[in-house]
Amino acid sequence: MKYFLFTILFTLTLGSNLYSQKIIGKVQDSKTLEGLPFANVFINNTTIGTVTDINGDFILSSLSDPGTYELIFSFVGYESYKMKITVEESQINVGIIKLVPSEIQLNTVEVSSTRDKEWEKKLKKFKKIFLGDDLLASACTILNPWVIDFPQDKAGNKFIAKASEPIEIENKALGYKVNFYLTNFWHNASEYSIVGNARFSELQNGDAKQVANWNRNRSNSYQRSVQHLFKSMIEHKINGEGYTLYTDTKDYNNAIVRSSLFYSQVGKTVVVLDTNGLVAPDIQKGFYKISLKERTEVHDRKVKADVRVYEDVFGLVSWISLKRDLL
Repeated sequence: MKYFLFTILFTLTLGSNLYSQKIIGKVQDSKTLEGLPFANVFINNTTIGTVTDINGDFILSSLSDPGTYELIFSFVGYESYKMKITVEESQINVGIIKLVPSEIQLNTVEVSSTRDKEWEKKLKKFKKIFLGDDLLASACTILNPWVIDFPQDKAGNKFIAKASEPIEIENKALGYKVNFYLTNFWHNASEYSIVGNARFSELQNGDAKQVANWNRNRSNSYQRSVQHLFKSMIEHKINGEGYTLYTDTKDYNNAIVRSSLFYSQVGKTVVVLDTNGLVAPDIQKGFYKISLKERTEVHDRKVKADVRVYEDVFGLVSWISLKRDLL
């Protein structure tokens, strides 16, 4: 059985009705046991965060609701640390967090036009994979590209990237600056993987028209996201939110070739997937399991596709396929 497992934490700002929940603790060097001042402590993929004081102590407040969160600890020159916490009371003490010095060392920059051209070429490829190539992605700028390096893959079949510091991204389309703590990146001929943690901060702008545009773009971006799809499944609102999910029939599992007329194949090679029985609460509060046994084809009827996959389907089409259990 294959599962998605995720928390129902979908927005970048965790609400406006703030309670008094707070998280306290201390961040130390794992070797010297000295406190690390100005280390970053934040809730993953949100704007909620703080830094440690001169002794490495911190208090993180402004949590909107009790629930389960991913708490990230990061400091330049150290490996980031992630932990799941469940906040049910007014205060939670995570104790002492010991960060391990990082072993990542970027290659010495050679002062040569050959090296520079090769790095620029790889950086361009990295940006296309990392940021994407749509209109919103074109409004994103990596502010510190020099922290990114591209070591050779020993097997020779992957494009790899590493970063010695958080990658700073300015997203002018959505109104955010993002510090992305890259932990794993690779790409090959058929797939890619981007793993990391992100801390968001609002771009400052006094122009009401610009702020309204950011809010509109954020809403549109969320409506097209996998998080919105999952939330729709959890709330049993798939059809109402504009999605239809399909799966291959038994005799056509993972078939590569399909007719250009999709609806002529419904009931033959593909069938509508009933999602009502696929969602179950996890033992961790605020988490859910979604069971997807076979490849799932997702049709988003809300958005008109620029390039159509099928002649008779005008919306966006994508696929979800799991290789292993995610528990």
